[in-house]
Amino acid sequence: RHNNQIIKTDLKLPEWGFKLPIPNHEQLPLNKYQLSHGKNKPLTSVLTSYGCPHKCSFCVSGRIQYRYRDPENILEEIKYLLKIGVKEITFRDNIFGFHRKTAMKLLNGIIENKLKFSWVSDSRVDILDEEMIKLMSEAGCHALHFGIETNSTETLAAYDKNLRKIDYVQNTINLCKKYNILTVGYFILGLPGENLRDVYNTINYSINLNCDYASFNLPMPIIGTELREKSIEQGLLSDGDETYDGSSEPIINNKNISSKELVQLQKKAYRKFYLRFNFIIDKIINIRT
Repeated sequence: RHNNQIIKTDLKLPEWGFKLPIPNHEQLPLNKYQLSHGKNKPLTSVLTSYGCPHKCSFCVSGRIQYRYRDPENILEEIKYLLKIGVKEITFRDNIFGFHRKTAMKLLNGIIENKLKFSWVSDSRVDILDEEMIKLMSEAGCHALHFGIETNSTETLAAYDKNLRKIDYVQNTINLCKKYNILTVGYFILGLPGENLRDVYNTINYSINLNCDYASFNLPMPIIGTELREKSIEQGLLSDGDETYDGSSEPIINNKNISSKELVQLQKKAYRKFYLRFNFIIDKIINIRT
């Protein structure tokens, strides 16, 4: 979508197991790309699937039909990347590992072909188990990013997060630590309907989870999301507002929390999470590059 208009394309992909031509990664300035928690360079990105089967109302990916690539097609791309010197890959899927059979075949293929590279990806805490996480680690995964959002079951339900059990969050983070995979938690502060207590609970929850890194975000009214549509309906956002930089002040109004308070809470969240004595010492001890 652009300017609230749906843009149609001629690209039609089957729902599963499709193959794509290998992109010309060598035309990109690979040595200029890096992740804040990356291990190696050069770095590039690969997609193993498109869209998302979940329908979180603050994310547009759920409105894109979920489709996944043939594992052999992905392995072909990885082999090509290693030949041109790539040492790290970020799998840019919205939900890596959702189609378990395909993911397991890909991971086993990486291991069996002895493809040596480090990688990271986004996933969901309630689709990974110990078998999958162990295999990810063996296949070179060193970091996983999870949309945790909040520990408020009411907020999760209101925004269609559909997390099966809140316990999955801590369990998955613990398993990642067991297999030496860093965890990055994404949190949203001040979604419409939340109050100050909800935000403080989310900040404290992020610390208690003991993720390796955390990102605290203010609600973003992405075009095509239900969050944007409802915010406009409720008068929390102007229909013509196309602002997407929420780094200085909230874009969506929250009736229970002022914009000034939300900005201060976001700053407080980062201070409380990253300026902990134990966190700083742990990161110093584990510096490897």
